[in-house]
This record gives sequence, C-alpha cells and structure tokens, in this order.
Amino acid sequence: MSAAPVLRVDALRLDSGEGAPILRGVSFDVVRGERVALVGVNGAGKTSTLRCSALLAQNWTGSIALNGRSVRLFSRRELAQKVAVVRQINDGFAAFTARQVVEFGRLPYLKPLEPLTDKDAAIVQDALERVDALQFADRRLDSLSGGERQKVLIAAAFAQTPELLLLDEPAAFLDYQKQAEIADAVALWLRDKGAAAIETTHDLNRAALVADRIVALREGSVVYDGPASLATSDAALEQIYGTRLTTVPHPTCDVPMILPDKPTPAPERQRKRDDASKLSTPVRKKHDRLWLAIFLIAALAILFVAPLIGKTTYSPDVWLRFPSASRPLGELDAPAKIFWIERLPKTLLAALAGSGLALAGLAMQTLFRNPLATPYTLGVASGASFGATLTLVSSGAIAAIGIPSLILGTPLSVWGAALGALLATSLVYALSRKAGSDERVLLAGVAIGFLFSSLVLCAQFLTSPTKAFAALRWTIGGFEYCEPRYLTITSVVLAASALLLYRYSRELDALTLGDEYAKSIGVDADLFRKALFGASSILVGVIVSFCGPIGFVGLTVPHAARLCVGCEHRQLIPASLLGGALFLAACHTFARIAIYPSVLPVGIVTSLLGGPFFIVLLLRRK
Repeated sequence: MSAAPVLRVDALRLDSGEGAPILRGVSFDVVRGERVALVGVNGAGKTSTLRCSALLAQNWTGSIALNGRSVRLFSRRELAQKVAVVRQINDGFAAFTARQVVEFGRLPYLKPLEPLTDKDAAIVQDALERVDALQFADRRLDSLSGGERQKVLIAAAFAQTPELLLLDEPAAFLDYQKQAEIADAVALWLRDKGAAAIETTHDLNRAALVADRIVALREGSVVYDGPASLATSDAALEQIYGTRLTTVPHPTCDVPMILPDKPTPAPERQRKRDDASKLSTPVRKKHDRLWLAIFLIAALAILFVAPLIGKTTYSPDVWLRFPSASRPLGELDAPAKIFWIERLPKTLLAALAGSGLALAGLAMQTLFRNPLATPYTLGVASGASFGATLTLVSSGAIAAIGIPSLILGTPLSVWGAALGALLATSLVYALSRKAGSDERVLLAGVAIGFLFSSLVLCAQFLTSPTKAFAALRWTIGGFEYCEPRYLTITSVVLAASALLLYRYSRELDALTLGDEYAKSIGVDADLFRKALFGASSILVGVIVSFCGPIGFVGLTVPHAARLCVGCEHRQLIPASLLGGALFLAACHTFARIAIYPSVLPVGIVTSLLGGPFFIVLLLRRK
C-alpha cells in the first residue's frame, strides 16, 4: 500500500443554503488500495463529503486534493476519469438497458460522436462480468430488481476505470446475498486495479467486516478515524454515537458486533415524549395564520384603495355615494358614476380573476407535481384564445348567416373562448388517459397549446388588419371590455371551485407525496386528478373568456404562497386566493394609470412584474 494518499481532505467546511453548518473542518486521507467506510448518524455529513470530493457541491471551503492536485483544477472530464460516483438508481435510467448504462462509464474517454472501441467494449464486458450481470445485460433497467440495478451502477463505475470509487450507501435496501456479492465485487476490483474506495453506510457491523478503515462523522466533524475492526468497541461507539450500545464478539473473527437493544418500556417512552413536547411550540401554524392575516388585510386594502386611483383620485367618501332606491344611478354625480360603473366592477373582476387563476395554477401544480404545470402550459388558455380569435375574425360571416352578436347578453367572443377552452381541456383529458405519466400529460398540454397558438396566428394572418389587431388585443389580456354582469358568473364558478378544492385539501396534500402513497391511504388518485383537472379548466375557461389570457398569475402566486404558509393546502388555498386577488388587482390599477390616457393591457404588466418576481422567488427559495 502506497504511503502517498490518493485523496486528501483537509479542513473541509460546508454550509447549507440557510447558513447552517453541515461540515465543520473534516480532514482525512485515503491511500491507494484502501477501502474506507464513512459512517455516522443521520445528518452527520457523510453524503455531503462524497459530493464535495466529486466536485458535485461547489460552495465548500478547505482543501480536497486528488494525487496532490486540487480537485478544483480538474476539468469535469478529467475528474470523471479519476473518480467514479455510485449513487442510488433513479427513474431516468429506466429506458436504457444494463449494457447501455455501463457503456456510459466510457463517456469521459470518448470524443464527440466517437464510437466505442474494442478496448472500450472489453472494459464494459469485464465490468459486467465482475458484478455477475451478463445474464441481464440486454434487459431494460425498469425490468430488473433493486439488487440487479445496483450491480449495473457499480459496473458502470468500474467501466470508468477510476483511481477512486465513491459509493453512497451501495447496499441500502439489498438482501444479505446481494450485499455480499457487491462487497466481494468491489473488494476484488480494488485489489486488481490498485484503486481506493470510500463508502458511506449506516451498517457499522458490515463496515467493520469489509472496510480497512472507518472514518466516523458526528455533527459535521470527524470523531473517529481508525481500523475498522476497532470501530465497534465500546470506546469508539461512545465517540461515534454518544451512547453505549450492546456488543458481542463475532463468532469467527472476534470483531465486536452491535446488537439491537430491547425497546424502551412504555412509561419511559411516554416520559421522553412529554419532555419533548414541553420543548416544542406550534410556531408553523402561528406563522401561517400571521401570513393569512397579512394577505387578507392587503387584499382588502387594495380593493378599497384601487378604485379610488386614476387620472382623478377620488376621496374615500365616494364609497358612501352608492346607488339606491332613493338615489338611482342616473342621479349620482360624475365621480360616483365612474366609480360604481367603471372602476369598482373592473377592480373586483380583476381580483376574482386573479384568485381564480392562482387557484387553478395551485391545483395543476399539485395534481401533476410539477412547478411549471399551470392551465396555460396545459393548453387551456391557448384553446380559449383560438375560440375568441375565430369569432372575432369571423364576425362578418357570423352576422351574414343571421347569428346575433350577443347570446344571452354575452358577446360571441366570450362564447368562442369558453368553447375553445373546453375543446383544449377535452383533448388534454383524452390524451391523459393514454399518457401513462404526469410528465407526458404536461408535454401533451404544451403540444396542444402550440397547436392552438399556431391556429391563432394563422387566423390573424388571413383576416383584415383591423380584425387581426382586435384579435391580437384580446389575446394580450385585460379588463377594458369587461362588463359588470360578468361578476356574477365569475364569482359563482370561483366559489364552487374554491370550496371543492378546500373540501379535498387533505387529498391534495396526499397527492403531493405520490399516487401510490395517496392510493394506499384511500384516495382514488386517478378519478380525483381528472375531476379536479376538469374543474380547474372550467374555472380558467370562464376567466379567460371574459378577460383574455393573463399570464404568470397561476405560476407566480402559488409559489409565493408556499414560501409564506408552507405546503399544507388548508393554508395554501386561501393564501393563493387572497394573493391572486391582491396581485392582479394591483396590476390592473397600475395598467390603468401607467400610460394615461391609454390603458396598458394588464397581461403585459403581469408578465413584466411576474417574470422578475418569479426569478427572485427562485433565488430566495430555501
């Protein structure tokens, strides 16, 4: 064994994004041919140490040297030729065969578009043989067991022919036979190649038997660094875990083995629970209620102040000059008429539309567990835009065949938008039944959105400039052409949707943890998703049909609400409703006064404000 270390870690420090220390000056060496086990309690910093060593984490301080050279001086390709990392399998590998995954290990040595050479093929074959994986080398990974998948990942690391192998709990969730097979394969490879390995594990018994040396971390610092056979002694266990554990000698090698202790008696366990409860306080719920109160006060304030603001700012007493039986609307003074006919209804409609868009965005992000899933990315808004554009550019033909411009007192463009949204929703729903995954449903929605957007552009190109401008103006979004009677249907649909989502807020919480978990606790995830998807689409269809497509509300507001009140939907739903009302009412007010006497479309304002605001949220999100 060479005295020169392959890896030298010196005074390694790492903080979390919140400033909490993860590693507090970790130092140790790994020499060639050595197998080091990195152990410790949960959160001790084991995986973080591996990530820093492979340069997968960047914000660390201290020194990490590979063969005497700082890892920061290596290019990513050079480092991959020296260090291989084995982590837990993920779904992204599912579409590849085992052989293809192992061939990825040769990528650091290949030029762009260069095929595998005979040497590469021989290395891949040898790696598969070492883990006994040739019998399933041409099968897809999603058809293999957990132990077989782990073998494939280790073979891919062997194929990199590294000098240092980093193994992140390679035996987790594996049976004893698979653990032994993997341990033997790694030991044989280290002996043949003269390489070194660091392995994180929670199984100190196994580490004491297979490792040469154990480095134990506790609260981000090294508390034990010595021979593996001595790590399970009483003194070492006291250092590593801060408590005494029961051990017995191994029958064949006399290495102490840890035995599980008998469960704590009920009275003692209850006493510990009572002591813990005295130290805990419901800070989160108080915090949530505070934010909901702030949202409510801010929303009421904007609804009170916004209608008063314009070219002429009215005094608050205009609220008292409301129309009544003794004082009809026609007898009010000019400021009161403008306030009650124009400013207040449109401000209220903006608040309702903002609440509806935020609520629909929250529902879509939850149902598809995707932060980018909104009714707009799912094509509903594009479908509504196509329906409205089609009625606007075909108004002459529609009038020629005798169809009135108003049906039930509502312009045809509104009906066209609603039908377009319904058509887009139906298409996405039909595709979702065959999609097989949330990601594919989202991609189907994006594709449908592009299809309808192309049809909108085609319709605008083929019509007259006047009609094309009218259609374009509608697709930007705004409240200039909205009427007070739109308030009734918007408020009814919004109230029904909000009550439905709030009624099933616990089911929404369960869906965020995955369909399988939701089904295991009694939630019919498939039916529930489709019902809420339909309800959210109807809500968006109604809003878009009145106001046009207004972007960023359904994307930004739910994220802001999560940052303030957490992820529980009992708080998220009211926070999103109030936040959406506050955001869009403020944007509408700004749009009215920004370039007076013209009125800026509110869709432009939401994009100008929502885009940077969303970026700030991402940067500040913890």
